Amino acid sequence: MPAPLLLVALCLPAADVAEAGAANPGEANPGEVQFARDVRPIFNAHCSACHGGVREAGGLNLIDEDSVSLLVVPGDPGLSYLLDRVTDPDDETRMPPAEHGPRLSDAEVAVLTRWVEQGAAWQKHWSFQPPTRPTPPTTADPAWA
Repeated sequence: MPAPLLLVALCLPAADVAEAGAANPGEANPGEVQFARDVRPIFNAHCSACHGGVREAGGLNLIDEDSVSLLVVPGDPGLSYLLDRVTDPDDETRMPPAEHGPRLSDAEVAVLTRWVEQGAAWQKHWSFQPPTRPTPPTTADPAWA
């Protein structure tokens, strides 16, 4: 992370850091939702207590790609059960249950919706990704300084 971005990152909430980082040349499109950066943190914050690791309430494990693929129809949020459950108007069936913590914010639901619209691409945890060497900036690039 370049030093100016690091300074910005220290002052921003985590969601804004991801957006700030995506604005760098050569990085992902800032409008593109990435599972590892944007979706997994939502699952970890709201869902993993009941649907993560060894906990599989209702037979659902949200750290397993195959399990999650049963809940989404890539490209069609209207047919995706995951979105139905987190936006259900009935408090008895909406996820997560009120006694298990706060509901998803409108911004978090929007991220999940955009992820499904964009094809619901899965990414492995960063620790399982091969490292890549970034291209160093050149003096010909006006953004290098």
